[in-house]
Amino acid sequence: MWALANIAGEKNLKYRDEILKQGILKKIVRQLCTTPKRILYSRTAVWLISNLLRGKPYPPYEEVLFQFKILNF
Repeated sequence: MWALANIAGEKNLKYRDEILKQGILKKIVRQLCTTPKRILYSRTAVWLISNLLRGKPYPPYEEVLFQFKILNF
C-alpha cells in the first residue's frame, strides 16, 4: 500500500488514474471500514486515498462519491 501511495502521489496523473481504474480505492475503503487495523495501516491507507483524490484535473466525481457514502461523510 505504501508503494501505491507513492505512485499515486506522482505529478504524472496517469499513474493515479490507472490505480483508480484498478479499483484500489474501493478495496482500501472497504478494508478500513470492515477490519480493525493498526494505526500505521490506517495512516498509510488515508495517505493513499488522499493521493488518489488530489491533482488537477480531479478524478471523476462519480468514481469517488460512493466511497464517501461508505465512510459516512
